[in-house]
Amino acid sequence: MTEIIDGDRPATAGAGPLTPLRARPLGDRPARDEPLLGPPLLRVWRKTRPGLFLYPLLTVPFAAGLVLADPRVPVALSVLGTAFFGFGGLYNLVLWLRFPWRAVKKLSTQPVREVTGTPAGLRVTRLRVAMRIAGAPEEQWLRMVLPAGLRTQVLAEPRVWVAGPDRKGRALVALPGATLLRPACIATAPPRRSRPPQPVPQGISAPCDDPVLGAHVRSVRRWSVLGTVAGAVSAGWLLQSAQAAGGVDVPILALVVVLLLSVATTLLPGLPRLSRAAHALTWTPLPAVLDDDIRFRSVLRMDATGRIWMPDGSQRTLRLRRVSPELVANVRCSRQLWVIGAPGAGGAALAGIPGQPVLDAVILGRRAKAPSAT
Repeated sequence: MTEIIDGDRPATAGAGPLTPLRARPLGDRPARDEPLLGPPLLRVWRKTRPGLFLYPLLTVPFAAGLVLADPRVPVALSVLGTAFFGFGGLYNLVLWLRFPWRAVKKLSTQPVREVTGTPAGLRVTRLRVAMRIAGAPEEQWLRMVLPAGLRTQVLAEPRVWVAGPDRKGRALVALPGATLLRPACIATAPPRRSRPPQPVPQGISAPCDDPVLGAHVRSVRRWSVLGTVAGAVSAGWLLQSAQAAGGVDVPILALVVVLLLSVATTLLPGLPRLSRAAHALTWTPLPAVLDDDIRFRSVLRMDATGRIWMPDGSQRTLRLRRVSPELVANVRCSRQLWVIGAPGAGGAALAGIPGQPVLDAVILGRRAKAPSAT
């Protein structure tokens, strides 16, 4: 995903202020060769494989300390270490058994195709969405385990991109505008105890009324609060347990400091942004272009730089730091950045995509210099 910047003001490619464009795969080549879908998929599965062995190995010393009940080792350290690495290893193992690397590689060689459904052909459970494939010669249901924001997006727009299925019914799916292929399966019936969903309004609405963004905000806020509380309780328990075991030594104190700092720097700063997005009344689409300095910062986070045109016509530098690939792909495709609320003269702003569970902080920097004519 690269962008060559020229000296002209970018056009919106036919997208008015209330018509966001979405990045989409071409669909005429294997999924692994799609610039939008291939790199994130390969990065996720490459990062998952070491965890199959690393998490169990790290669980052993903590579980041994819990079983042997060494009085010199704080009980909280053994319990928290066993729970964290044990559940992480179990999650990776279940995911790997359901979708081994060989199956993912085979599915990634198949071209992605667009599959649509109807509002009447949707069923939901607490964590799953099932969509009856429209136009299939026989009854086929696409079952997906999705987070709250993506579930709401499917209910509002029953349309996905699918690679597969294989002989066992396994498939990879991506929602419109998404960059990550997720595991799914195709069956002849919806999940047990599934029910028809409540109607979800379609179309562009204010951020505070956007059902997809609202579901995403509520889910992220819930996990942020739970993570903050769990981190604080774990830190207090570690200190209390260390004192009961004979005193707080330097490693335990360092672990507590790292735990509290991670909560303070990753979870707490996001809560005000979530509240701001939940109460915003307007979207402000601003023309923007990205340069070719686009790179992955982590497995599912990206960095990018570019330029943006403010409502008064001035140019400013645009910096995207640790944002979702969906936001980068949307700016790259539509040449627009959707700012939540009214943008200020500069500094931090909140950006998203109408109808998608995307919410990231961006930086509107100094005035950009116009390129000199040569």
